[in-house]
Amino acid sequence: MTRCRYYVLRHTLHPLKDVGLLCFRDLVYEEIKKKTKDGVLRLVEKEREGELIGRTLLKNILGIFIEVGMGNMECYERDFESFLLTDTGAFYQRKAAEWIEQDSCPDYMCKAEQCLKEEEERIEKYLHTSTRPKLLKEVEKQVLSNYETVLLQKEHSGCAALLRDDKTDDLARMFRLFQRIPKGLEPVAEIFREHVEHEGTKLVKEVTEAVESKKEKVRWKTAFLESNGFQRHSVTGTSFATLACPGERPCDVPCFHDAGKGPSKDSGSSFEQQFVRSVIELHDKYLQYVTSCFSNTSLFHKALKEAFESFCNKNVAGTSSAELMASFCDNLLKKGGSEKLTDEALEETLEKVVKLLAYISDKGKMKLQTFWSVNAKQTIFLYDRHRHADLFAEFYRKKLARRLLHDKSSSDDHERSILSRLKQQCGAQFTSKMEGMVMDLTLAREKQQQFDEWLKGEGSDRKLKIDLNVTVLTTGFWPTYKAMDLALPQVCTE
Repeated sequence: MTRCRYYVLRHTLHPLKDVGLLCFRDLVYEEIKKKTKDGVLRLVEKEREGELIGRTLLKNILGIFIEVGMGNMECYERDFESFLLTDTGAFYQRKAAEWIEQDSCPDYMCKAEQCLKEEEERIEKYLHTSTRPKLLKEVEKQVLSNYETVLLQKEHSGCAALLRDDKTDDLARMFRLFQRIPKGLEPVAEIFREHVEHEGTKLVKEVTEAVESKKEKVRWKTAFLESNGFQRHSVTGTSFATLACPGERPCDVPCFHDAGKGPSKDSGSSFEQQFVRSVIELHDKYLQYVTSCFSNTSLFHKALKEAFESFCNKNVAGTSSAELMASFCDNLLKKGGSEKLTDEALEETLEKVVKLLAYISDKGKMKLQTFWSVNAKQTIFLYDRHRHADLFAEFYRKKLARRLLHDKSSSDDHERSILSRLKQQCGAQFTSKMEGMVMDLTLAREKQQQFDEWLKGEGSDRKLKIDLNVTVLTTGFWPTYKAMDLALPQVCTE
């Protein structure tokens, strides 16, 4: 053997083992490879149909295809793998055609997931690992890629139906399957976006119709009362009806119109308040879908964002979403608001409102306006950028001013908390004026307390004829109000 080994090396010949393999390949393998390949493929198909086979035997046979390659996979790939992939494609093409006709989308996906799992097991048990990506790609093509559109759009069980019926397990399975194919998740994300947008638009429509219906009832009641001798008057912004009694002075009586009237626009109607609450619940629901069903994928976060931007920037019963959100926050933060929440629930709700603000703050519209300057004799282009975040800030600032000046704020801590969240969401400039307003009131209270202590100081005979409470405000922080001429009583002027 030693002499043979030196001889082989000196003359650059194959070792005896390789010579044996070459002889086996030329004299035996070439004669039986076709029958062997056909036999193995039949066994694989039987297993796919549910029969039990000898996997160890198959592993040993396929080891021969690999070994005769003498260090490369050419024989295995040419004489077996290529035929396996062809047969696999044909098998699953038949199966997929049957399933798509007979099964619902969830049932089809269960079968597709199961067959992919079984193919993974075959690779692990007796196929070579290099076959894995090719085999799975062929199965995915036949079972998923070829029927993706049909499967997603099945009338009573497709993706839209799963979203409508809250089938979270099936949606998660759909995500797992279609993420396996190139751009497979894009149609799913688009259907998700359309569904969320439809749900949000439906909320806008329902609230708008409810408000219009309420207005119509009010108009009908007013017409009915006026036709029966009632007259509508406006007294300090409140409607009253007067019944003209013969020989008597008309008596002011609250009109039936007022009884059916909801809260003032300042606080928002019950319908509009419920709209914001419903939008929060809608966002919670579908954000949970993105997290649990769609694995927090950025594609679905983008779809959710686009859907909410679409309907959150629509007017609701003639009112912008920015104003509705400001009114909703005002209702939460003022004393006597209709929302009765614990401190924890209030903080959580405020945080969700601020998150919703992101969907309207990024949706600016650039309007191009053209003006002709006679003096300059040139066309001037002015860009008017309308940002809903700025609109929210103005509404919120006015309502904050009312709460602070009228001592209607339920908690200073909650006021600071939402300002902190708004600052984090929209930047320091967004909240600078509002923070200045809160600081003004804090300083005003301290100054008033010092003044009261000074009046009551030891040995002091200082006493005012009136109760004096002064609040000093920074002009740039607070909303501007129409100047009014006040006729002060004499005690004040003195």
